[in-house]
Amino acid sequence: MAEPPKLSEVTERRRFLKDAATLGFVATTLPFLTRVPEAKATCPPAAPSGIFTELRSLDDVLKVRGALRMTAIKGVDLSTFDADYWRTAVIDRTYFLGCRFAGPDIEAMLQQRGGVIFPRFGRPSL
Repeated sequence: MAEPPKLSEVTERRRFLKDAATLGFVATTLPFLTRVPEAKATCPPAAPSGIFTELRSLDDVLKVRGALRMTAIKGVDLSTFDADYWRTAVIDRTYFLGCRFAGPDIEAMLQQRGGVIFPRFGRPSL
């Protein structure tokens, strides 16, 4: 029998679902992200907009100079940033949605530092 998740894991999953709702994702579309059934049911309603900063261009990312706390970066090619940049950047509740990176090692480092990476979605064939 599987061991129940620890309280901190449940808390982290609930926080992620709350953040996802704030970013415009519907928690019901993310059932694969949690193994805790009650996390979806107890997820608080979406917070008002303005809590997360949205960056949609490379210029926007350059302007913040690595201060990426509570930021959603959407569809930006970040392959020009090397590992040194990402080591000094503040990655705290940072979401990368459909972004491109210099390599899988950069993606792994960002995930280890608390970044959440959603891959680019392909277009459905007709």
